[in-house]
Amino acid sequence: MTRARRRARLGAPSPPIRAPAAGTTAAAARGARWAAWWWWASLVVLVVVVYGAAPRAAFVNWDDGVHVYENARVTAPDALRRSWSDGRIPGFYPILFGTYRLEWLAASRQPWLFHLDNVILHAVDALLVGLLAAELGLGSLAAWFAATLWALHPAHVESVAWVTERKNVLYVLFWLGSLLVWLRWRRGQRPAPLAYTVALLLFALSLLSKGAAVTLPAALVLLEWYRGGRLDRRFWLSLAPYVALGLVVGLHLTRLVPATLAVPPLVSRLAIACRAFWFYLATFVWPYPLVPVYAKWSLAPAGPAVLAALGLAALATVAAAVRARVPRVVLFGGGFFVVNLSVVLGIVWNSYMGHAFVADRYLYLPAVGLTIAAVAGMGELAPRMGLPPRGAALAGAAALAALAVATWRQVPVWHDSDALWTYTLAHNPDCVPCHENLGLVLLERGELDAAAAHYERARRLGIGSNGAVAFCVLRRSGPRNPATSNPQSPSVLATCERSAGATATSNSLYFEHEPSHKLPTLPARADRLPLRKPVERSYAAGRGGSVTTKCLSNMLETT
Repeated sequence: MTRARRRARLGAPSPPIRAPAAGTTAAAARGARWAAWWWWASLVVLVVVVYGAAPRAAFVNWDDGVHVYENARVTAPDALRRSWSDGRIPGFYPILFGTYRLEWLAASRQPWLFHLDNVILHAVDALLVGLLAAELGLGSLAAWFAATLWALHPAHVESVAWVTERKNVLYVLFWLGSLLVWLRWRRGQRPAPLAYTVALLLFALSLLSKGAAVTLPAALVLLEWYRGGRLDRRFWLSLAPYVALGLVVGLHLTRLVPATLAVPPLVSRLAIACRAFWFYLATFVWPYPLVPVYAKWSLAPAGPAVLAALGLAALATVAAAVRARVPRVVLFGGGFFVVNLSVVLGIVWNSYMGHAFVADRYLYLPAVGLTIAAVAGMGELAPRMGLPPRGAALAGAAALAALAVATWRQVPVWHDSDALWTYTLAHNPDCVPCHENLGLVLLERGELDAAAAHYERARRLGIGSNGAVAFCVLRRSGPRNPATSNPQSPSVLATCERSAGATATSNSLYFEHEPSHKLPTLPARADRLPLRKPVERSYAAGRGGSVTTKCLSNMLETT
């Protein structure tokens, strides 16, 4: 048994990859370096090929308008100033909006560059994952395999192919960079203020890209445990600025939560979190089917939630019992997964969970830990199972090929709004925002009958805010097919007008960036809903392309 394997069995961290031995010739060393470069270059090529359809995609009418083409922090002449001075809806993300602004100018408002940069950022993230795996003691080939496995996982298509989720690929870039620089700093024999400052700056940039970066301090504690380092006074003092920055961002995020957001009781949120944990674990192992908006499971029967909680307790018990016999890198990977998943499980509530309790994009960073744990664990198990190296290589290649094909097939789902919502409704037919957004696409194309059918379905399921405005416009315009709608129904029209009135006010205040708790509920009457000026200001600010704004303007014209 090798020394490295004995150390792994005892739970000690594996040593980092070392330089070639002194007896190795210079030519052999250069050859090894070139071979390594070719392996990592192949990873970038694989990512570009698998996501080759992404740059040909359009914007989608699911938050791309709010974040990009209707966002004054991207489109206005003073966009950069606004991005650093305005922290209201959709949030204070100046680094994110800064990248959007540059692309908006460079690509003449076309989406191809936004998508291409997402793919490039994802490839760079994959390289950082490989570097982290190598720093944790995986061999060069195992580190490459871990990075490629993570990069080609189809659950990440949502984060890469959706322009709005630039937040994910961007914040993870800075997050992993900060962790790696911190690791190098902690391994130094003497203090290196520059390295520590760079690590802290990268963390700040990550926070300015997405609030989910607040998990980094916990990950640094986990990393120090993995290294076998001392959690002494010097360590906690060096961690204090990270914790302070995380707390500031966390408090800011709580201020952005609408006062009207309905938050379930803690017991319900814990039940959701237990089931969500197993969902993400299962999605990592078997990523099919992947749905942009998953159907919400019912909380009424307590059985599934109780089983999920018991399973989670059993898993924690087993992990504690076998921790001395499991390589520490595997435990680190599991802990990394839990730490980064904790903020999206549902205990901390957000507005998206009104539509779905889980989302593929939430697995983007947590999957790094699972990938490293899986590769390290299989590296331990393969020799014990008598699997020859060639057989292990073939199995790994087959797994990568299967993931690449699955990802390549998932990318076209995000080609445009029509493809996105048609695919989602095929897997989740009761998705209210899907019916509303597809209805907006059809309404914009002038297909009133088809749009009315989707809005009727959304109304029966519980129509949302934007759908109410468009639905009211459809009612007034009178779709031709009486089988799909009944414009003469007074009760439906009254309900529609009340919903549309509240929505119209919400949207006008939204474009003016007013806090959500100030939104009044008013009937949709021209004399009591003076919204023409806000709409005109929206058009003047370059936001007239919004379908919602068009619907609102049309409603005002017909009221």
